[in-house]
Amino acid sequence: MYGRIATFAGVLIGALWLASGSSQAEGEVDCDSTALSLPAEFEAKCSTFSQPVHFSGESSAGPGTVYVEIMEASNMKAGVYLVVLSARLTATRFGYGSDSIKKNLGEFFQTLPVSEYSTIGNRSGFEVAEFVSSGDQCIAWQRYFNKSFGIYKRMVFGFGCSALGREPIYSALEVLETPGK
Repeated sequence: MYGRIATFAGVLIGALWLASGSSQAEGEVDCDSTALSLPAEFEAKCSTFSQPVHFSGESSAGPGTVYVEIMEASNMKAGVYLVVLSARLTATRFGYGSDSIKKNLGEFFQTLPVSEYSTIGNRSGFEVAEFVSSGDQCIAWQRYFNKSFGIYKRMVFGFGCSALGREPIYSALEVLETPGK
């Protein structure tokens, strides 16, 4: 299970990297240097990158930068694997819409099989949905914040899966530290 989801995380990182063109990749970093953290019982690795952006078709959207932090974490004892993405956009008058979790799952993790999808509501400060992926029980979560001019400047998005049920993932979500939490 963990290798398969790690492949999805690699696809996400690669897709974000390719979409960004000439990104300023910092690559793998110490997770303590990011805004994402989990307790010590989780083995985590983090990476960051940034990308200058300019929206030529938007006269009111000035240049800015997209900053992305990604954490892949596992707790083998609890049987949990998580991928968390934190993105911040500094361009004026441009930001993130409040897309559905299902849409974000499809866009960020295109090869992740999703079945039995169900929106749950709010839990631990996130909008949450449950689904099944290749027989594993999974949840996905997101939060948009730092609203300016009707759009959001930050988003946190992630998912976790476990063959042992969803409760270990919900427990991990409760102790996950992210921006805005």
